[in-house]
This record gives sequence, structure tokens and C-alpha cells, in this order.
Amino acid sequence: MPLSRFTQLGLYGALGVDSKYNDMKIKDITNSDDYIPLEYLTTGLLIDRTFNRDTVLSEIFSFAKYLVDKYGFDKYIEYYKTNLYEETDKALYSVYKKDLYELEGEWLDYINAVKGEKDEK
Repeated sequence: MPLSRFTQLGLYGALGVDSKYNDMKIKDITNSDDYIPLEYLTTGLLIDRTFNRDTVLSEIFSFAKYLVDKYGFDKYIEYYKTNLYEETDKALYSVYKKDLYELEGEWLDYINAVKGEKDEK
């Protein structure tokens, strides 16, 4: 099974390859109707081209960066390698011992907490 596009792009985000999308209004995106649940970005090998590219890349980059910041880069690389032979949701569970929905919830809570801290300053 080939690596999913979600995971490929996530590595770019984790490495900060295209800083334009790193946290590009991610708080605004996740709290709006523009937000695309990660389930829609992880299903299959490709990402639906009808989705807004800036939104997709911002979400994927932010989620990957969150995983690296919270669990470490080595863990993300383990997930990346696991996704070579397991579907994305199964690879996430194999490595992080949490399903996509739980990890997405943690990421969204983190984004909202960071937004709250910045709003208080």
C-alpha cells in the first residue's frame, strides 16, 4: 500500500518546509465552517481536490506539527513508516495508541487553548 498524501504532506509540515501554511490562521479555520474534519483528509490515498488547498495544507501541517511537538519527531517517523503498509487511521493507532478522532480532539483542544492564551495577552 502506498503512503497516503495526508502523511506525505504532514511530514513537510512537521519539518516546516513551507512555512506559509504553518499555523496559517489555523485557529480561525478550526472554529469556522471552513474546517474539514481530518477523517475526510485521511480516507484513501489522495485528498479530494474540491477542498480549499490553503485549508487542507494548514490543517495537515498544523496536525503533524502538533504530533511532533507532543509525541516527538521519532514517533512521527515511526507513524510515517507504518503508513507505508497500514491505512492512515490504523497506522496512527499502531503508533500513538489513539484513534484519529482522539488525536484530532487533542489537537483541537490544543489549538483552542493556545488561542485562549494569546487572547488573554
